[in-house]
Amino acid sequence: MVSVGKLFIRLVFLSLVLSPIACQKQETPAPPSTATTQPGHSPNTFRTRHTTAIAQLDTTLQQNPKDVAAYRNRGRHHLALGERLLPNTADPQEAQADLKHLQAALQDFNQVIQFESKDAEIYNDRGQVYLLFFDRIRRPFYESEIYQKTSDGSKDDGFYAKSAIADFNQAIQLNPNNAKAYVNRGKIQLLLGNLQKAAADLNQAIALNPKAAEAYQVRGMAFFEHSLPPSNDKNRIQKALADLNKAIHLQSDYPDAYINRGNILYNTLAVGKKQPALDDYRKAIELYRQQGNPQAWLEEALPGLEAAAQ
Repeated sequence: MVSVGKLFIRLVFLSLVLSPIACQKQETPAPPSTATTQPGHSPNTFRTRHTTAIAQLDTTLQQNPKDVAAYRNRGRHHLALGERLLPNTADPQEAQADLKHLQAALQDFNQVIQFESKDAEIYNDRGQVYLLFFDRIRRPFYESEIYQKTSDGSKDDGFYAKSAIADFNQAIQLNPNNAKAYVNRGKIQLLLGNLQKAAADLNQAIALNPKAAEAYQVRGMAFFEHSLPPSNDKNRIQKALADLNKAIHLQSDYPDAYINRGNILYNTLAVGKKQPALDDYRKAIELYRQQGNPQAWLEEALPGLEAAAQ
């Protein structure tokens, strides 16, 4: 039985690394609209949309192996599929399939860099792949031979963290106004426990783009991490909530922001008074379903959180 405390930590960090890349504008035409591929109609909507696009791009690249835009977009579709989080009850083969999408994304982004080595966005894209590998490598559920190994056979998580930071550094060097790269570098710093570096990057991202909802969402989690023992800084909890509120104000259909605001409320409100947190979790579930990307890990966790909140 997983404790509520462990569920809470899992919710915080799993939702943190979910990036909005799946919502980025793709240059490839969307697949034809049908009743079974519209958000809210099928749990397979998300996968169908991206696998269809990948198949179209496979054909494009067979016809023109030097189509850089096709490599970029195919990589982004693979990344969108690979960043999905699975519940512990999922089929391990499904987890391996998702990891292979990350590997495919990495290969496509490497191909783009061969053609366009001065493109800041492609380094940001590839850095996100390394960021996700770094997150997955620490989870036994995602055991895979895809991962880099050290000489003693253990997983080399340092390789992925260093690679992610190097790519985000390169993206920023090529384009110092790249707010997304600062957000992503802030994410990896937060996962590494470098809270001050994370906050500095997220502050810079917000300075560059005051309407970047994701920057507020991740900075809110950095504030919250700063508030935990031994500091027990209640002022930072309020700052964290303010950032999550701002993220939701800027983007009302942003499920990750609802999850993490729910995390903060659940962890700080007394037993019997956690309803606002549960409401945020339910809102996130609703939004994920509407967007055709249901998150089973969150839906599985909710009953346990509800029971412990009474």
